[in-house]
Formats: sequence, C-alpha cells, structure tokens
Amino acid sequence: MYTGSKGINDTAKKDLLDIIEKYKSKKELQSLLKTVDFSDLSPEKVLDKLYQIDNFHTNILSKKVVSEKIKRLIKEYKEIFLKNYVLEINYKNPYLHEELLLKLVSIKKQNHINIFTLNYDILIEVSAEKLGIPINNGFQGFQIRKFNPANFNYKNYVETSNGDKKIEKSINLIKLHGSLSWEKDESVLPYNIIEKQLELNKTDNENWKLNYNNKEKIIIYPVQTKKSYTLDLPYSEMFRQFNDVINKTNSTLFIMGYSFSDEHINDIIENSLSNPFINIVLFLYSNQEECIKNEYLKKLITRAYIDSRLTIFFGDTLSDFENIVSDILPIEAEKNPYREVIRQLEELVRIKNGDEE
Repeated sequence: MYTGSKGINDTAKKDLLDIIEKYKSKKELQSLLKTVDFSDLSPEKVLDKLYQIDNFHTNILSKKVVSEKIKRLIKEYKEIFLKNYVLEINYKNPYLHEELLLKLVSIKKQNHINIFTLNYDILIEVSAEKLGIPINNGFQGFQIRKFNPANFNYKNYVETSNGDKKIEKSINLIKLHGSLSWEKDESVLPYNIIEKQLELNKTDNENWKLNYNNKEKIIIYPVQTKKSYTLDLPYSEMFRQFNDVINKTNSTLFIMGYSFSDEHINDIIENSLSNPFINIVLFLYSNQEECIKNEYLKKLITRAYIDSRLTIFFGDTLSDFENIVSDILPIEAEKNPYREVIRQLEELVRIKNGDEE
C-alpha cells in the first residue's frame, strides 16, 4: 500500500485555513465552525467534518441556508486542496514510480501485483503507460468508462508461437480514496462514477502538469474516521478488494507513507493478522517515540515484538520513498521479496554502523 505523494507545506496549509476563517465570519456558520479546531486536521479530515455538518443540516435539520453555505465552503476548500496538493505534481519524469513498477513486475512468481493507494494523482497510471505495463484500475469501456469491480479478477493471457498460453504480467491499481480521473455521474448505475481521460500539458518551466478545470466533479473520499459510517459505492468495493487480497495465502503487504487516519483501513490491516500466512512490512517516517503516541500504531509496535510476521522500520531515512524504491525493494525475481527486503535493510544498518568490510 502506497500513499503520500506530496507533503503538506505551511503555505498550502495556510491557504486552506484561510478559507475556513473566511466562512467563520458568516453569521449562519459562526457557531458551527468555531466549535471545531481545524488547524491540526489533515485536509481530508477537514472535509470529513464539513461533510458531517452538511449532512446533519441538510437531512436532519433541513436548514437550507446553512446547507448551501457549507456546500460552497466544501467546494472552495476542495478546489484549493486539489490545486495545492494534487494538481501541482510534476509528471515530467516520475522515475521513482517507474522503478517501483519495474521491480514489482520483476518478481517471477507474481503475475498479478496489487497496488493500493490513497493518492488522487495519476503518477502510477502515467508511469505504467510509459513502460508498457498493463494496469487495471477497475474501469472498462471506450467512450464511457464505467467502474466494474469484477475487472480486478481478470487475467490477460498471451499465446506463444507454439500455441501455449502464458499469463501476462499486470497490475491492479485500487485507489481506495478516489482519483483525479473519477467524476460523479448519477446516470451511470450502480456506482455513479465514470473515468475521464486527463490531459498533461508542458508548462513554461518544462514541467508536465495536469490540465484540469472541472474540479467540482472530482470525487474526494472523506476520511471517515468514525467506524459507524457506512462506506458508499464504489468505496465499499475497493475496501472489499483490499480485504480479500491481503487475506490470501502467502500475501505480503508493504505499507509506505500511510498516516493510519482511516479506521476502516486500520481494521482491515489489524484483522489480516489473523491470516497465519501474511507478512507485513511497515515503513514509518517518524521515530518510535512519536509513533507510539498513536494508539493504533502503539498496538502494532507492541505486537511486532512477539509476531515475526510484522516488521516495522522507523525514521525518515529507511522510510523515505526514494530509499525504499532504490535501495530496499528487491529486483531479483527468484528471491522471496519479504526476506530480501529484510536482508537489504540489515545490510544498510551494518554499513551505517561501520561494519563494512
């Protein structure tokens, strides 16, 4: 599972908080917005809170004026979030994503790789297309691309010159929180979403960025920190796929860049440890002292001391995306990927400690 393609910077965060402050001054929203401290929340958690307020005042209290203003706030907030965090990504040379995909498909005994991501960008899709690696994101169709979860179970076969059939290497890309390429369309049942072809433009500084103006139709999944919330379509299908895959025999789950703020995902990860054949490798950017402040992570860290299937690495060196892709993930196909990652990390620690021969 891979998340976290763009970090939060102070300027981008200030832009988002300024929008909240702007709407706090509106009479109808003053009491509502001042009861929540938005400053320490991630953008998705802020949207989660705003969706809750909107839902309550639309469906329970039927306060039309409040609902309309909250909807405008959500629209503006979402546009700034997309502009600062997603649309600013440079697609010119996603070499790390290309290297990641090449290493994953190099594992000979794995014809079907599953990548689960919470990112909205299309870096993985662009990289796979450039490399000629078939990628399946659950959508099908030509003029109208509709979501169909059955696509994740399809396999492609290539017929050789002697008539034998060989499974083609491919990647399932499951975007658990949605994508820039998804748009809401109530006429397309049962999932009410379609996939749009996005255009990349070269900017003045030779960078490649997405040209996307229809931001209000982009689907952004609220974090749903509360377990009581039911997952709507198509997210319930995405999460079911995640659960099914990691509960298969001999599954290996690598987790990079995840903040553990989605309780649905946390539950699936925790429950997967009842599978005796799973291995989980977790890369945490913070040190152990910081991580144990999170109650969920504290439980995982405590369990890792007695459960050999759970391996956790701490710190910004080992958990840096570039270091993971370039130096830690194995490319030798015949080796067990889980054991090889452990071996590579042990070698890095040995060199760092001055034990180099």
